[in-house]
Amino acid sequence: MILQGMRRGRDLSAATLLSCASIKVRWLLMTLRAVADDERQQVPTRLLAADHPGEDGAGPCPSGRTGGADVGGRTPPRNSVALAVKRAIDIAGAGTGLLVLAPAFAWIALAVALTQGFPILFRHQRPGYHGKTFTMYKFRTMRPPRTGEVWYLTDAKRITPVGRLLRSTSLDELPELWNVLRGDMSLVGPRPLLREYLDQYSPEQRRRHDMPPGITGWAAVHGRHTSTFQDRLKLDVWYVDHWSLWLDLGILATTIWQGLRRSDGSAVQDLEAVGPPLPGVGTRLNQPNDPT
Repeated sequence: MILQGMRRGRDLSAATLLSCASIKVRWLLMTLRAVADDERQQVPTRLLAADHPGEDGAGPCPSGRTGGADVGGRTPPRNSVALAVKRAIDIAGAGTGLLVLAPAFAWIALAVALTQGFPILFRHQRPGYHGKTFTMYKFRTMRPPRTGEVWYLTDAKRITPVGRLLRSTSLDELPELWNVLRGDMSLVGPRPLLREYLDQYSPEQRRRHDMPPGITGWAAVHGRHTSTFQDRLKLDVWYVDHWSLWLDLGILATTIWQGLRRSDGSAVQDLEAVGPPLPGVGTRLNQPNDPT
Protein backbone atom coordinates (compact mmCIF):
# COMPACT_ATOMS: atom_id res chain seq x y z
CA MET A 1 0.00 0.00 0.00
CA ILE A 2 2.78 2.39 0.91
CA LEU A 3 4.64 1.63 -2.33
CA GLN A 4 1.47 2.11 -4.36
CA GLY A 5 0.89 5.46 -2.64
CA MET A 6 4.45 6.57 -3.43
CA ARG A 7 4.04 5.54 -7.07
CA ARG A 8 0.76 7.47 -7.32
CA GLY A 9 2.47 10.47 -5.70
CA ARG A 10 5.32 10.35 -8.21
CA ASP A 11 2.86 9.99 -11.07
CA LEU A 12 0.85 12.95 -9.79
CA SER A 13 4.01 15.11 -9.41
CA ALA A 14 5.17 14.21 -12.93
CA ALA A 15 1.75 14.97 -14.34
CA THR A 16 1.72 18.33 -12.54
CA LEU A 17 5.17 19.26 -13.86
CA LEU A 18 4.20 18.25 -17.40
CA SER A 19 1.01 20.27 -17.13
CA CYS A 20 2.90 23.37 -15.92
CA ALA A 21 5.50 22.96 -18.66
CA SER A 22 2.77 22.57 -21.26
CA ILE A 23 1.08 25.76 -20.08
CA LYS A 24 4.36 27.70 -20.23
CA VAL A 25 5.15 26.42 -23.71
CA ARG A 26 1.66 27.33 -24.93
CA TRP A 27 2.00 30.80 -23.39
CA LEU A 28 5.39 31.33 -25.06
CA LEU A 29 4.07 30.19 -28.43
CA MET A 30 1.04 32.48 -28.10
CA THR A 31 3.30 35.42 -27.24
CA LEU A 32 5.65 34.80 -30.18
CA ARG A 33 2.68 34.27 -32.50
CA ALA A 34 1.17 37.58 -31.39
CA VAL A 35 4.48 39.35 -31.97
CA ALA A 36 4.85 37.71 -35.38
CA ASP A 37 1.32 38.67 -36.42
CA ASP A 38 1.93 42.25 -35.38
CA GLU A 39 5.32 42.39 -37.12
CA ARG A 40 4.05 40.95 -40.41
CA GLN A 41 1.79 43.97 -40.76
CA GLN A 42 4.83 46.25 -40.64
CA VAL A 43 7.26 44.39 -42.92
CA PRO A 44 7.63 45.79 -46.43
CA THR A 45 6.40 43.51 -49.20
CA ARG A 46 9.86 43.27 -50.76
CA LEU A 47 11.87 42.75 -47.61
CA LEU A 48 15.28 43.50 -49.01
CA ALA A 49 14.40 45.32 -52.20
CA ALA A 50 16.63 48.26 -53.04
CA ASP A 51 13.92 50.90 -52.71
CA HIS A 52 15.73 54.07 -53.59
CA PRO A 53 14.77 57.32 -51.87
CA GLY A 54 12.43 59.64 -53.65
CA GLU A 55 10.64 57.14 -55.89
CA ASP A 56 7.28 58.59 -54.97
CA GLY A 57 8.26 61.54 -52.83
CA ALA A 58 7.89 59.50 -49.65
CA GLY A 59 11.50 58.46 -49.08
CA PRO A 60 12.95 54.99 -49.55
CA CYS A 61 9.62 53.23 -49.02
CA PRO A 62 6.94 53.48 -51.73
CA SER A 63 3.68 54.89 -50.46
CA GLY A 64 1.00 52.44 -49.47
CA ARG A 65 3.17 50.30 -47.21
CA THR A 66 2.28 49.99 -43.56
CA GLY A 67 4.33 50.84 -40.51
CA GLY A 68 5.48 54.32 -41.59
CA ALA A 69 5.86 57.44 -39.51
CA ASP A 70 2.87 59.23 -38.05
CA VAL A 71 1.66 62.47 -39.56
CA GLY A 72 4.19 65.15 -38.68
CA GLY A 73 7.22 62.87 -38.91
CA ARG A 74 6.88 61.25 -35.49
CA THR A 75 8.38 57.83 -34.89
CA PRO A 76 5.58 55.24 -34.58
CA PRO A 77 5.03 53.52 -31.20
CA ARG A 78 6.93 50.30 -30.60
CA ASN A 79 5.76 46.85 -29.58
CA SER A 80 7.40 46.42 -26.16
CA VAL A 81 7.44 42.63 -26.45
CA ALA A 82 9.12 42.81 -29.86
CA LEU A 83 11.73 45.23 -28.49
CA ALA A 84 12.41 42.83 -25.61
CA VAL A 85 12.86 39.99 -28.11
CA LYS A 86 15.22 42.21 -30.14
CA ARG A 87 17.33 42.84 -27.04
CA ALA A 88 17.34 39.13 -26.19
CA ILE A 89 18.56 38.35 -29.72
CA ASP A 90 21.28 40.99 -29.30
CA ILE A 91 22.51 39.49 -26.03
CA ALA A 92 22.44 35.93 -27.36
CA GLY A 93 24.05 36.88 -30.68
CA ALA A 94 26.76 39.09 -29.22
CA GLY A 95 27.61 36.66 -26.42
CA THR A 96 27.81 33.72 -28.79
CA GLY A 97 29.82 35.74 -31.30
CA LEU A 98 32.37 36.82 -28.69
CA LEU A 99 32.88 33.21 -27.59
CA VAL A 100 32.91 31.56 -31.01
CA LEU A 101 35.06 34.26 -32.62
CA ALA A 102 37.58 34.47 -29.76
CA PRO A 103 40.31 32.81 -31.88
CA ALA A 104 39.69 35.31 -34.67
CA PHE A 105 39.93 38.17 -32.16
CA ALA A 106 43.29 36.83 -30.99
CA TRP A 107 44.74 36.48 -34.50
CA ILE A 108 43.51 39.92 -35.60
CA ALA A 109 44.87 41.51 -32.42
CA LEU A 110 48.25 39.86 -33.05
CA ALA A 111 48.30 41.07 -36.66
CA VAL A 112 47.46 44.64 -35.62
CA ALA A 113 50.07 44.60 -32.86
CA LEU A 114 52.81 43.32 -35.18
CA THR A 115 52.06 45.79 -37.98
CA GLN A 116 50.94 48.89 -36.07
CA GLY A 117 51.90 48.37 -32.47
CA PHE A 118 49.64 49.43 -29.63
CA PRO A 119 46.87 50.28 -28.95
CA ILE A 120 45.12 47.46 -30.80
CA LEU A 121 41.63 48.93 -30.55
CA PHE A 122 40.28 52.16 -31.99
CA ARG A 123 38.03 53.99 -29.53
CA HIS A 124 35.77 56.86 -30.47
CA GLN A 125 32.84 58.70 -28.93
CA ARG A 126 29.69 58.23 -31.03
CA PRO A 127 26.05 59.25 -30.53
CA GLY A 128 23.79 56.30 -29.78
CA TYR A 129 20.17 55.76 -28.78
CA HIS A 130 18.44 59.15 -28.47
CA GLY A 131 21.81 60.77 -29.14
CA LYS A 132 23.43 59.53 -25.91
CA THR A 133 27.20 59.34 -26.33
CA PHE A 134 29.01 56.02 -25.91
CA THR A 135 32.50 54.68 -26.64
CA MET A 136 32.59 52.53 -29.78
CA TYR A 137 35.32 49.92 -30.23
CA LYS A 138 36.90 48.69 -33.47
CA PHE A 139 40.22 47.19 -34.51
CA ARG A 140 42.74 49.80 -35.63
CA THR A 141 43.20 49.92 -39.38
CA MET A 142 45.24 53.11 -39.97
CA ARG A 143 48.47 54.71 -38.87
CA PRO A 144 48.34 58.03 -37.01
CA PRO A 145 48.18 61.17 -39.18
CA ARG A 146 51.51 62.84 -39.84
CA THR A 147 52.24 66.54 -39.62
CA GLY A 148 50.08 68.38 -42.12
CA GLU A 149 47.70 65.46 -42.73
CA VAL A 150 44.01 66.00 -42.01
CA TRP A 151 42.89 62.71 -40.51
CA TYR A 152 39.46 62.53 -42.18
CA LEU A 153 40.87 63.41 -45.63
CA THR A 154 43.83 61.02 -45.70
CA ASP A 155 42.27 57.59 -45.16
CA ALA A 156 43.64 56.19 -48.41
CA LYS A 157 47.20 57.19 -47.44
CA ARG A 158 47.05 56.04 -43.83
CA ILE A 159 45.33 52.66 -44.14
CA THR A 160 47.65 49.69 -43.62
CA PRO A 161 47.64 46.43 -45.65
CA VAL A 162 46.17 44.56 -42.69
CA GLY A 163 43.69 47.37 -42.16
CA ARG A 164 42.62 47.25 -45.80
CA LEU A 165 41.82 43.55 -45.44
CA LEU A 166 39.95 44.10 -42.18
CA ARG A 167 37.88 46.94 -43.59
CA SER A 168 37.01 45.23 -46.86
CA THR A 169 35.69 42.24 -44.91
CA SER A 170 34.22 44.33 -42.03
CA LEU A 171 36.29 42.28 -39.56
CA ASP A 172 37.47 45.54 -38.00
CA GLU A 173 33.98 45.90 -36.52
CA LEU A 174 34.01 42.66 -34.52
CA PRO A 175 34.80 44.47 -31.22
CA GLU A 176 31.43 46.20 -31.57
CA LEU A 177 29.93 42.92 -30.34
CA TRP A 178 31.08 44.11 -26.92
CA ASN A 179 29.09 47.32 -27.44
CA VAL A 180 26.06 45.21 -28.30
CA LEU A 181 26.47 43.07 -25.18
CA ARG A 182 26.77 46.23 -23.05
CA GLY A 183 23.61 47.66 -24.55
CA ASP A 184 25.29 50.58 -26.34
CA MET A 185 24.42 49.11 -29.75
CA SER A 186 22.27 46.49 -31.40
CA LEU A 187 23.15 43.87 -34.00
CA VAL A 188 20.92 45.77 -36.45
CA GLY A 189 20.26 49.51 -36.56
CA PRO A 190 21.48 52.76 -38.09
CA ARG A 191 25.27 52.96 -38.08
CA PRO A 192 26.72 55.24 -35.35
CA LEU A 193 28.12 58.30 -37.10
CA LEU A 194 30.20 61.19 -35.80
CA ARG A 195 28.90 63.47 -33.05
CA GLU A 196 29.81 66.47 -35.20
CA TYR A 197 27.01 65.51 -37.60
CA LEU A 198 24.30 65.96 -34.97
CA ASP A 199 24.03 69.71 -35.53
CA GLN A 200 23.83 69.12 -39.29
CA TYR A 201 20.72 66.91 -39.13
CA SER A 202 17.24 68.09 -39.93
CA PRO A 203 14.52 67.15 -37.39
CA GLU A 204 13.53 64.31 -39.74
CA GLN A 205 17.10 63.00 -40.06
CA ARG A 206 17.60 63.21 -36.29
CA ARG A 207 14.97 60.51 -35.89
CA ARG A 208 17.59 57.96 -36.96
CA HIS A 209 18.53 58.00 -33.27
CA ASP A 210 15.08 56.74 -32.23
CA MET A 211 16.50 53.21 -32.51
CA PRO A 212 19.79 51.91 -31.06
CA PRO A 213 22.72 52.06 -33.51
CA GLY A 214 23.73 48.76 -35.11
CA ILE A 215 26.72 46.85 -36.41
CA THR A 216 24.77 46.44 -39.65
CA GLY A 217 21.61 48.07 -40.90
CA TRP A 218 19.20 48.85 -43.72
CA ALA A 219 21.53 51.48 -45.19
CA ALA A 220 24.52 49.14 -44.77
CA VAL A 221 22.99 46.45 -47.01
CA HIS A 222 21.89 49.03 -49.58
CA GLY A 223 25.21 50.45 -50.66
CA ARG A 224 26.96 51.36 -47.44
CA HIS A 225 30.15 52.39 -49.24
CA THR A 226 28.52 53.68 -52.43
CA SER A 227 25.33 55.54 -51.51
CA THR A 228 25.44 59.23 -50.70
CA PHE A 229 25.36 60.54 -47.15
CA GLN A 230 21.87 61.99 -47.59
CA ASP A 231 20.56 58.71 -49.01
CA ARG A 232 21.98 56.82 -46.03
CA LEU A 233 20.14 59.10 -43.63
CA LYS A 234 16.88 58.56 -45.55
CA LEU A 235 17.40 54.80 -45.41
CA ASP A 236 18.09 55.04 -41.67
CA VAL A 237 14.85 56.94 -41.05
CA TRP A 238 12.97 54.46 -43.22
CA TYR A 239 14.31 51.64 -41.03
CA VAL A 240 13.20 53.45 -37.87
CA ASP A 241 9.69 53.91 -39.27
CA HIS A 242 9.34 50.34 -40.56
CA TRP A 243 11.30 48.41 -37.96
CA SER A 244 10.28 44.84 -37.22
CA LEU A 245 11.92 41.64 -36.06
CA TRP A 246 11.45 40.15 -39.52
CA LEU A 247 13.20 43.13 -41.09
CA ASP A 248 16.13 42.71 -38.67
CA LEU A 249 16.43 39.01 -39.52
CA GLY A 250 16.39 39.80 -43.23
CA ILE A 251 19.12 42.43 -42.80
CA LEU A 252 21.27 40.01 -40.80
CA ALA A 253 20.87 37.32 -43.48
CA THR A 254 21.75 39.79 -46.24
CA THR A 255 24.78 41.05 -44.29
CA ILE A 256 26.12 37.51 -43.95
CA TRP A 257 25.51 36.83 -47.65
CA GLN A 258 27.24 40.05 -48.71
CA GLY A 259 30.13 39.29 -46.36
CA LEU A 260 30.65 35.85 -47.87
CA ARG A 261 30.54 37.33 -51.36
CA ARG A 262 32.60 40.33 -50.21
CA SER A 263 30.20 42.51 -52.18
CA ASP A 264 29.85 46.23 -51.54
CA GLY A 265 33.00 46.10 -49.45
CA SER A 266 35.46 48.96 -49.60
CA ALA A 267 38.45 49.83 -47.47
CA VAL A 268 38.08 53.60 -47.83
CA GLN A 269 35.32 55.91 -49.00
CA ASP A 270 35.34 58.65 -51.59
CA LEU A 271 34.22 61.63 -49.50
CA GLU A 272 33.48 63.73 -52.56
CA ALA A 273 31.13 61.05 -53.90
CA VAL A 274 29.51 60.23 -50.55
CA GLY A 275 29.18 63.90 -49.59
CA PRO A 276 29.18 63.93 -45.76
CA PRO A 277 29.12 67.36 -44.10
CA LEU A 278 32.76 68.39 -43.67
CA PRO A 279 34.08 71.23 -41.52
CA GLY A 280 34.03 74.68 -42.96
CA VAL A 281 36.74 77.28 -42.72
CA GLY A 282 38.01 77.62 -39.17
CA THR A 283 36.34 74.42 -37.95
CA ARG A 284 37.37 70.82 -37.88
CA LEU A 285 36.12 67.40 -36.88
CA ASN A 286 37.54 66.18 -33.62
CA GLN A 287 40.30 63.63 -34.09
CA PRO A 288 39.55 60.18 -32.59
CA ASN A 289 41.01 59.32 -29.18
CA ASP A 290 43.20 56.71 -30.88
CA PRO A 291 44.44 56.51 -34.44
CA THR A 292 41.85 54.94 -36.70
